[in-house]
Amino acid sequence: MATFLYRLGAFGARRWRTMLIGWLVALAGIVGLGLLFPGSFQNTDSIPGSPAQTALTKMDQHWPDPAKQSAQLVFQAPPGPRRQSESVAR
Repeated sequence: MATFLYRLGAFGARRWRTMLIGWLVALAGIVGLGLLFPGSFQNTDSIPGSPAQTALTKMDQHWPDPAKQSAQLVFQAPPGPRRQSESVAR
């Protein structure tokens, strides 16, 4: 294996343009195959039969969906003079 890698490295050093063109052709082939045979994405968040899915199912039964809940937060400034930096005061 070491001999093969040595010979490959020596070839790459002697014929670097050939190696560069070879890598670019390989990259173009991979990109072309990716564009020719695109996969599909699945937008699901379930893993049937896994312990994590069991836990998620139990959590959904006990707690409501957080997207349906809302809250209001109100901040009150402490008494005293206001302090602002010059960039905020403009």
